[in-house]
Amino acid sequence: MKNSKDKKNKENIWKYFLIRNKNDMQEDDKQENDDIEESDSDRYDDGDVSSVNFRALIRFLVILLVVGGGAFILYYLTRTNFNSYDVIEDTNIKNSSMLDYIAYRDSLLKYSKDGATYVDEKGEAVWNETFAMKMPAADVCENYAAIADLNGNDVYIFNEEGKVSSSTMPYTISDIAVASQGEFAVILDGDKVNYINLYDKNGEQISEIQTTITQSGYPMDVDLSNDGEKLFSSYLYIDGANIKNGLAAYNFGPVGVNENADRLMGGYQLDDTVVPKVEFIDNNFW
Repeated sequence: MKNSKDKKNKENIWKYFLIRNKNDMQEDDKQENDDIEESDSDRYDDGDVSSVNFRALIRFLVILLVVGGGAFILYYLTRTNFNSYDVIEDTNIKNSSMLDYIAYRDSLLKYSKDGATYVDEKGEAVWNETFAMKMPAADVCENYAAIADLNGNDVYIFNEEGKVSSSTMPYTISDIAVASQGEFAVILDGDKVNYINLYDKNGEQISEIQTTITQSGYPMDVDLSNDGEKLFSSYLYIDGANIKNGLAAYNFGPVGVNENADRLMGGYQLDDTVVPKVEFIDNNFW
């Protein structure tokens, strides 16, 4: 009986140590996992801080590079003196004092009383056209150019391939403007009435605006938008003993259909200022 009791006591003691060891191992594993999670958390936090610092450093370097580059370019342009040049190519031009030039495409359009010539970058003629004018004036818009005889009646329209059309106006011309499609507007001096007429590139009339000195005034200058739909003009008119300036805007596109017969969209009156020249800055603003 005694041996049986001692044996049972030993078994209970053995079970006690097994249970205790198992609990200790579980607590050790839990502590180890907590340490690992804390270490990972610290590592991630450190990584986030490093990433933020790296991006901030990149931004600073980019800003420094842009500011430094701009300052260097500004210094170079304002401090550098050029005292020599190299002639790449030259071209002899005969009777240059009798010629006028206007920038056309990537080169020049030269014209005179006797005709016009479009020259390329090397000064070689792409095309030329002869005519007889007393006072030629030119206007260009993208691929089209117009040359009119001021105080005369002739208008020539050109593109990069040469002459597109020539027209004879019913009255003498005082100004001309051309659009990118070849449409052109002219101011014509009539006997009692002045006209601002709009034509297509072939010389077919599109619209007519009549003006008088006593009412709307005398048209001094006119310009067309690139698309040929909008027209802006400057008038000189008499108000009692004073001479004043008026500006008028017209629209020949869908917007101006329901306005009135003249397609007048609006006007401005200037009391102390004279605007002898008007020009569109882009397709919508002058």
